[in-house]
Amino acid sequence: MMETPSTKERRHERQDLIVGLYKYLGKHLDMLIHQLSMLETLQQIGAEHALEIAEHGYVIVNHEPIDEIQRKILLSHFLTLEEIANETEGATPTERALSFTYVLLRKRLISYEDAAYIASQHLGKELTANAWRMKISRWAEKKGYPQVEQRRLRGKKTTE
Repeated sequence: MMETPSTKERRHERQDLIVGLYKYLGKHLDMLIHQLSMLETLQQIGAEHALEIAEHGYVIVNHEPIDEIQRKILLSHFLTLEEIANETEGATPTERALSFTYVLLRKRLISYEDAAYIASQHLGKELTANAWRMKISRWAEKKGYPQVEQRRLRGKKTTE
């Protein structure tokens, strides 16, 4: 499936918003796993309801209301995640994990080890970094997406 320039631009804008979300929340693998699971929940409850739940949780934990800037940031992220969830409606859990970890790898927010861990937790089966790397590579090629670039991690050179 070939993407039109406007479709590519929209996908890149969504990816940039996702990157903003993970920078805002911090790079915690458990949080990322929950975000992947949240795609399915957002598809069912919607971004506005998710924001209400997040605001309620914030008040319980912090004993004060969320400020307007934080509210706008969260709503923007929830709307983005909801749009991604709607685009992947009917996708298998593996396809969602591939799409989700691909974006994070392309933006260099996680390593292949992290991606394999996230996918393993989401899919309920053990995956090695190399196996997930190969799966992402084949998936990206099939979709016509750019491959994840090589990068240096923990003093070792890794390849696609």
